Parts: sequence; C-alpha cells; structure tokens
Amino acid sequence: MVGLGVKPDKFTYPSVFKACGYELDLGFGKEVHKCIEGSYIEWDLFVQNALVTMYVKCGELNFARSIFDRMSRALGIKLFDEMNMSGIEADHITMVAVLSACSHSGLVDEGQMMFAKMINVYRINPRIEHFSCMVDLFGNAGLLRKAVQIITEMPYRPSHAMLATLVSASRIYGNTTIMDWATKMLEGNTQRDILLELIKVTFAELEYYFRTNEMDLLQRRAQSVNLDMVEVKINKMMPELGFSPEDSDRLVALFSSGWQMRMSLGKILLQDPDLLLLDEPTNHLHLDTIEWLEAYLNKQDVPMVIISHDRAFLDQLCNKIVETDMGVSRTYAGNYSQYIASKAAWFESQYIAWEKQQRQIDQTRDIISRLSAGANAGRASTAEKKLEKRQEEEQIEKPFQRKQLKIRFPERGRSGKFVVQMKNLESGFGDKVLFNNASLTIQRGEKIAIIGPNGCGKSTLLKLIMGLEKPRGGEVLIGEHNVLPNYFEQNQAEALDLDKTVLETVEEVAEDWKLNDIKGLLGRCNFKADMLDRKVSLLSGGEKARLAFCKFMMKPSTLLVLDEPTNHLDIPSKEMLEEAISEYEGTVITVSHDRYSIKQIVNRVVEVKDNNLQDYAGDYNYYLEKNLDARENLQREAELEEKAPKVKAKSKMSKAEKEAQKKQKRMAFQNAKQKSKGLKNVKRWN
Repeated sequence: MVGLGVKPDKFTYPSVFKACGYELDLGFGKEVHKCIEGSYIEWDLFVQNALVTMYVKCGELNFARSIFDRMSRALGIKLFDEMNMSGIEADHITMVAVLSACSHSGLVDEGQMMFAKMINVYRINPRIEHFSCMVDLFGNAGLLRKAVQIITEMPYRPSHAMLATLVSASRIYGNTTIMDWATKMLEGNTQRDILLELIKVTFAELEYYFRTNEMDLLQRRAQSVNLDMVEVKINKMMPELGFSPEDSDRLVALFSSGWQMRMSLGKILLQDPDLLLLDEPTNHLHLDTIEWLEAYLNKQDVPMVIISHDRAFLDQLCNKIVETDMGVSRTYAGNYSQYIASKAAWFESQYIAWEKQQRQIDQTRDIISRLSAGANAGRASTAEKKLEKRQEEEQIEKPFQRKQLKIRFPERGRSGKFVVQMKNLESGFGDKVLFNNASLTIQRGEKIAIIGPNGCGKSTLLKLIMGLEKPRGGEVLIGEHNVLPNYFEQNQAEALDLDKTVLETVEEVAEDWKLNDIKGLLGRCNFKADMLDRKVSLLSGGEKARLAFCKFMMKPSTLLVLDEPTNHLDIPSKEMLEEAISEYEGTVITVSHDRYSIKQIVNRVVEVKDNNLQDYAGDYNYYLEKNLDARENLQREAELEEKAPKVKAKSKMSKAEKEAQKKQKRMAFQNAKQKSKGLKNVKRWN
C-alpha cells in the first residue's frame, strides 16, 4: 500500500494492528506503532483499542496497560468537555481531576489552558492541590524551571509530595542543581535560605546553558531575528496597545479576553505583515475595546481583509466592500453605509435595463406572431432569426433581491405603567462588588440598552431582574399588573439539544400553536422545508442562533429581556431582529455590544459604571453627546456620515436630480447593451 503511494489513515492502522495480534507478529506491529507515535492518529480511540488488543494477544501486558491508562485520561478530558456543553459547572474537585489527567497524559498545553480557564472562566481560586498538579505536569514533561516557578510564586508553602515530585523529576532529567534545591527544601530550610538557594539555582542554570550547545543555538537564533530590535519594537508597541510597563511580567492567563486580543494583534504586527486577515475581530469584545481596536487599526498602514457582522465597525474601517451572494461576488467602493446606497442604485439601474430588454424581446415576438402568415412571412422569418441571435448572445440578467424576512414577538395585552423598580441595589460575588446602592425605574414601552465593559455586571443585572439571582441588599420589584417577562440568555444557542431536529426543538415549547403555524414561523426565519428534519448538530452558528430565537419567540410577553441577542447572527438576521423589536409595543431591556443595533432600537441608555447605574434619558446618540469619553467617537462617526452618499426618495428629488438619474439609467442600459455586442463579435470571430 505504501509502495503504491497510498498514505494510510486512522481507519487503516486498526486493521493492521488487529492482524498483527491474530498472527502474533509483535515485531511488525511495533514498527508500525513507531510510525504513528506522537501523532494525532495515535490518539484515535479505534487505533488505541486495536493497539491494546495487539499487545494483549502478544503477551505485552505492560504496553497494553500504559495505552489503556492514556485512553482513560483522554476520555476524562472528553467527558469534562461534554459536561461543560451540558451546562454543568466545574468545581475545584473537577479541576483537580482534569489537571491530573493532563499531567499523566503528557498534555502540557491542554493542562496550562485548563489552569488558565479555571481562574478566568470558572472563577475558581487555585488551591494547593491544583498547584501540585501543575508541578507534576511540568515535572513529567521535563519543564523543571516552570515547576520551580509554580512553587516559588504560589501563595502556599510547598507540600512534601510536591517537593518529592520535583526531586524525582530532576533526577530523571539529570538536573542536579534543581534536585539539590528541592532536597534542601524538603529538609525544612527557612524562607530566607530558600530564596538564596533559588538565586544560586538561577545563576547555576545560566552558567550551565552558556556552556552547552543549546545556549549557542539560542544565541544564533536571537541574532538571526535581530532580538535587540525585536525588544525595542515590543517596548514601543506595548504603550500603543494600552499596556503598562508592569504588565510585561504578568501571565497571559491573568488578562481578560479583550486584552488577550490586543496581545494577539501585537504578535501579528511585530512580524511586519503584508496583509492582515481579521475574522470576526469584534466578537466578545465590549464597546470600549471595539472603539480602541477601530482607532488602532485605522493608524496601521497595512492592507486588511475583514469578515465581520459589526456594521459600525465596517463603517469605521473599510473603504471597499465585497458582497458574496448566491455564488456571485460584487465589489463596491466605500464603507458599509456607502455599500448599501451603491447596491440600491445598482439594483435599480440593472432592473430598468432588464425590463427594457424584455420589452424589446416581447415586441419582436409580437411582430413574429402578426406577420407569420401571408405576404409578410419573410419579414416574420427575419424577425425570428433576429430574436434567436439575441437569445444566443449574453442576456442582461434580472437582478436577484433576497426576500426580506419578517418576524414579530407575540404580545399578551398591555402591562402596567411601572415594569421594573430597583431600590438601593447591592450585588456581587466573593470580594468583588458589582452594584452598590444602585436604583433604577423602568416604565412601560421603554426600550433600554444596558452598556458597560466586560465583567461590570450587565448580565448579572438581567438575572436579578428575572429573579435568577438574589441581591445582597436592596430590592428588585416587578410591576404588579400583567408584566410577563421573556428572557433570552447570552449564548442561548449553545444550550440547544443537538440530538433534536429543528422542528422538534420549537415544538417542545409551543403551547396552543398549530403545526402549520410553527412551520410558518420557521420559514420566516429562513428555515426551508428540507431543513425542518435536520439535526441541530448539523446547523451552522448563525442557524443555531436563529433557531434559538424561534424557540424564544413562542412565548407571549409584555417585557423582553435580551442578553447579547445579536451574537452569531448575520446582518440580514440582525436587521430582521431590529425591525421586530422596533414594532414590539411592550418594554425591552437589552445588553448589547452592537452599536448599530443599539442606535436602531433603543430610546434610553443605562451605563454600568463605578458600581452604579448612570441613566441617560435618550437614545444612543444622546448618550454619546453627554458622555465625554464617547464624544470623540461620535464626531468620527459624523464625519463618515457626511462623506456617505445620501439616497433620496423620488418624490423629494429636484427636476435636475431626476434628469441625472434618468441619464445614469440610460448609460447603464447602453453599457449592458455594448457588452452584449462585444460578446456577439467575439463569437462571430471565433
């Protein structure tokens, strides 16, 4: 098979290993095993099962046991991922098990990622058991200096087991300096002696590396990349990215996702790229970080290709828009707002040219029909040939316009005047205070945006309103008369049952809905008939988001509580949602980082700032005018709006403007006709 140039895959190897087991050909089996050792194929479950079978049948029980142990630990990590997907929260015991599995499986990168997640995502303060697992992880991998760093920087006195692990690892990897240091710590040295020994260890390690080829190799690599210049660039770039000098020694895991995005961008820019490719760069960033990213990218003299559903972001950065629809791409000059205007103008001129072409075809057919008999049959034949030639040539295609989908949120009556009241609200978790003596009153019909940086408590505020969390102090009161809330939780699409079909997902929450009405709603959300029986697991991120909204819309309400409703939605779906919210007569409270959507739907803005609620009794533009930090951004957007072409209704156009539009349409038709003639001549000469 290899001789024929056919590369074996993860389905080939299990058959080979099983055959070696039946034939008791251990030598050949081991040779094949070496070929995939350390690769992703070795971690495949079927490959590992086949390896265990082969080694057991050939009497190599120790090999079989070691592979089986690895399988168990890898399975443990997989089960942890499935537990997260099911919404089960991890605790400190779970994380000990996961870190231990990574340690014994040699998964260093995964272990470091899990340790960072434990701190930043699951908000679990590391205990000595977690640090012990990390020492074990680094020790097993031979990363002894990292193990020493964990021991010296953790807020606990190292345990006997932890130090014994380091001594054992140092002995295996032949590092007598660290082994002696750990041994002395085991003997109960004082903290001062430990620090002095650590300094000695550092100098001894440096001396050792200078004497070895490894240090020489590192020195050559540093010279090849001009390390001194790289350090100068880093020092210059850090303040531009918003970092302080003290941040240079902090672990990456201690920074939020927005700051980690800045690091990633800095790493890319240090390479002096000829082109930047940005795929949804604003996802999961709060407004301040998005605005910083816009300003920073605007200063860069590097071509960029951006994929984004953030229309305000596209307005700020792009000077060319490439639209891909139905397998056809078209390029429009200008930003997103200019693209919308240019596309509308192109569509209208193209449609007029197509209509004129169709009228000419209909006229020719009419001539053929009237003159097909009698003395004028010759003229009819000439007209028919002319029509056939026209149809063989390049035709002006009718421009395709995607049908505008429309949804609405079902309402049930009218609520009382007062919908939500918060009085002297106090809330937080652990030592972190989110709200301190905050008050807010929400009345019927208001559409409110809750804004603020990540981690300030916006989602917590919505959960307090819904009664899903209890405040430490103060009270949250829901209006007494007909206040029926409907809550769309952040990343609600991720909670969908992947084993159910699209139709089953909506049917399970539908009360008093007929099947045809459910199908109609799914159709309006762009789920065609052939998609209704499709499993949720086969849907894209955007399709799952639309399905979650369909499920959400089955419940009548007088109050909508929306947490990041536009996450993972494409632009047409966002526009559909904005229209539905605008037409909703009840009350809306939304948390969103989508400035374009906020501008379209809200009439009041509440900013979470300094553990309080700062109320702006006006729309988002009013908030920008009153907020000193946001005023500069407002001026920048106003400049862009002035540059954008204005599209007027025909009834409001002057006579000169109407004549200019007619001239533009005539030119569009003539260009299309000239193109047809050119193609005709090409065919004639070919």
